[in-house]
Amino acid sequence: MKASSFFACLLLALVSVLFMLPVAALAAATVSTGAGISFIRNFSDVITKARTMQAFASGLSMSSAASALSIFLSTAAATALSRRSDVASRSLISFILLLGGLPFSTLVIPLYFALFTLRLTDSVPVTVLFLAAANIPANVWIIERTLSELPREAEETARLDGASMKDFLPRILLPQLAPVLTGSFITTFINCWGNFIVPFILLSSSHKMPAALAFFQAYSGAESGATGYLAAYAALYYLPVIALYLMLRLGMSRIFVLHRLKT
Repeated sequence: MKASSFFACLLLALVSVLFMLPVAALAAATVSTGAGISFIRNFSDVITKARTMQAFASGLSMSSAASALSIFLSTAAATALSRRSDVASRSLISFILLLGGLPFSTLVIPLYFALFTLRLTDSVPVTVLFLAAANIPANVWIIERTLSELPREAEETARLDGASMKDFLPRILLPQLAPVLTGSFITTFINCWGNFIVPFILLSSSHKMPAALAFFQAYSGAESGATGYLAAYAALYYLPVIALYLMLRLGMSRIFVLHRLKT
């Protein structure tokens, strides 16, 4: 192994260890000192609370709906923009990328005053629409860049063979877009799942609050010795993202296999 490759691997290993240290500390904190069964008790205290399960269900539904809507609209917009190569389209894509850099807090506060005037506050659909819209700019730019790199000959050949657009999209285009759509969906889901400020401002009913707000309330109302309980809550908070990643990765692998068999 060359010296440059060795030092690169060593640096990556060091960075990985640094990233794993907080996770290891969180896992260790779930076991309170002194009691061997405290690990099970801490997780049981979190799971058995109806408020926790309701918050997780609310967060999963909002994050999934916002992610699916954002990816669908972003794919449609990116497909339309990728078919144009004029200056106006290039400028529009650059402007979309600029919008993706705006923080949520600068948009949600004026939106709240508008919704308050229209009496649309404390609405889950409005929150889902805002979360979806906030993630559209970055998704459009990523998907459009990917579509621009795909060979146009594939679509032209499919049309010469008599394939319609409804045949071209699911059988040729979507398998090629599977990696970027999967990555964009996971990123959007993480952004929505971990978002705190948007539901904190737009939602007021306790039964509508997602897991991020429920965890904040549990942290604010917890006693000083409830470290194990809070650590168990935080560990469970990781699980939906990890499960989503594993499921989509397995599904994407199957798509590649089926696409190879068909071709």
